[in-house]
Amino acid sequence: MRCPAPWLASPYLHLFDHAILNPHTGRGMGVEHDWYSELRRLILDEVKLPTLSKLHTALAADDWLIAEDTDLSHHYRLRWISLEAHSVCNQRCFFCPVSVAPRDPYFMPTVLFERIVDEVAALDQPIEAVTMIQYNEPTIDRRFVDQVRYIKDAGLPPAVLSNGSNLVPDTIDALVAMGGLHYFSVNLSTLDREQYAKDRGKDHLERVLANLDYAKDTAMAEEMVVVVLGTDPEEHARQFEAIGRRFAGSRFKVQDFEPNDRAGYLDIGLAAEGRELRVRGCDYMGSRPIEHLHVAASAKAVICCQDYEEGWVLGDLEKQSVREVLDGEAYAQARRMVYGLEAPPKDFICANCRYALRR
Repeated sequence: MRCPAPWLASPYLHLFDHAILNPHTGRGMGVEHDWYSELRRLILDEVKLPTLSKLHTALAADDWLIAEDTDLSHHYRLRWISLEAHSVCNQRCFFCPVSVAPRDPYFMPTVLFERIVDEVAALDQPIEAVTMIQYNEPTIDRRFVDQVRYIKDAGLPPAVLSNGSNLVPDTIDALVAMGGLHYFSVNLSTLDREQYAKDRGKDHLERVLANLDYAKDTAMAEEMVVVVLGTDPEEHARQFEAIGRRFAGSRFKVQDFEPNDRAGYLDIGLAAEGRELRVRGCDYMGSRPIEHLHVAASAKAVICCQDYEEGWVLGDLEKQSVREVLDGEAYAQARRMVYGLEAPPKDFICANCRYALRR
């Protein structure tokens, strides 16, 4: 007679000094929780429990513990979708791979875009946003307004990250008329025209500011954000203060942000630390392999937005359905490698990422 498998902490838990998170359930446990110390011990010591105490039974009931023979690599809980309808950007920003390796223009066929949206909507997942970007500028697509409308009509929340250069008044009016986006973010590094052109490769500042001035008091989106990007601490602080003053009292919230090096692709911004440690998860606005789906204009599903060159393809939505990709073995293997359950190749993208969890 086969003995029952021992119990252990789920290998997909995110361990921090202040909390433990479970991307499969969306639950979090703060350091003040009665169970925190014991669960932390079980994770760090990789304890296997032949039987469950009362506390361990409670942890198992909430999916913090699983049987050792449980395979969660095919499980996911989608919260964010990145769906890029084309590959074109009209700027060459210093913090973006487009600045060093522009892509060939390609526009995803509308029929394919709409099929992907329909299949995402049919997943019955707790999706918080469908972001219309990987490394493109969504608003330069002539189909942009229709794409937003299609996402909304599918019952999904559209989100747009933009440089603002093509967010013209007619587009803003159309977005307002259909009830607005769920989320809109514009990146802005400076109010100095000469510096802006140097940062972006294009002299777009005046038209960007004109567009934002038109939008700033409209209901273009439920949440409207100006993200101030910079790497020089003093200059970044000055620009953050100036941009904050400019949009004070408007619907735009102004947030500061430091770019990252895109998993080693760029030589700027925040870089990975502790690379000698083993990758044991991902916490880049949640878990990329469990809580995100990234679709490039090519219809390739890639492991993460950091994968600019589409080197880690987990599926092809020209040939597969969204569900087939998410349920597929390539995605499952990626989840196992990200969470330390399967040895990754030496050039594994996550090993160079700032947001990899390590221990």
